[in-house]
Amino acid sequence: MIEEWKRDLPSGQATLACPPLRFERFKEPEARAEKVLGYDDKGEVCFYRHAYSLTENFLDQYDLTCESEVFYETVTAWRLPDRRWLTCLRQGGEQGVCGDRHRPPSYVVADQRPR
Repeated sequence: MIEEWKRDLPSGQATLACPPLRFERFKEPEARAEKVLGYDDKGEVCFYRHAYSLTENFLDQYDLTCESEVFYETVTAWRLPDRRWLTCLRQGGEQGVCGDRHRPPSYVVADQRPR
């Protein structure tokens, strides 16, 4: 997780984001959800990520029950020097044969971190 925190961080912002020194991870496997908080040297949250996915069951060609991810969301946020938050939203899922599984991420700067 140490280097993973910058994965979606735009290269122009990489030097501005406060680097976390410690991480706290919360997982809920049954709900396919995860939340990660990163803390700076003062113990304040400087990194945030949550991710979850929704699935549905279906029958395959052999009438066996299978599971498919139909929607996912990942929100990642980094605290900037002015205490605002740069937030990245990734969403997508299978929607028919063409689907939109790989939508481009959207970025926004906000006064508060996502919850």
